[in-house]
Amino acid sequence: MQPGQKSFEDVCNEFWWVITYVAKGIAREEISYAKEMLETLVRPMFIKMIEWHIRTQYAFAMSFGQGGKFMKKYLSVEHYNKILSTYSDAGIENNWQSLFVMTALFEEFAGSVSSILNLAYNNTEEKNVKNYLMELYNVQ
Repeated sequence: MQPGQKSFEDVCNEFWWVITYVAKGIAREEISYAKEMLETLVRPMFIKMIEWHIRTQYAFAMSFGQGGKFMKKYLSVEHYNKILSTYSDAGIENNWQSLFVMTALFEEFAGSVSSILNLAYNNTEEKNVKNYLMELYNVQ
């Protein structure tokens, strides 16, 4: 289903604000907490944006599958491999790097969806959160 403005804003807001909890968890070396926040709250928003991005390319006439199981056939090898790299192990640096890949992909896909569907995207929220993540990362 094609998102409306409210659905799009809700997904973006949930992604950008809850990802700060993930970053705080990584910065504090609370990996179990960071992973819980990432996998239960952030990743579903990430997957939803990937789905919308793909569906905009196919006029919403394709099957994405539960958890994006069919996304591989609709994405470039580069995008698919980057998405896979967001599933990191328990290493602190690996979690940071996967988080940065995830935010870059979300930014790209949200920008594409907003442009194609003529939806407003809060670039200020994105920029502020990304700056905050870098501040946390650079404190280490």
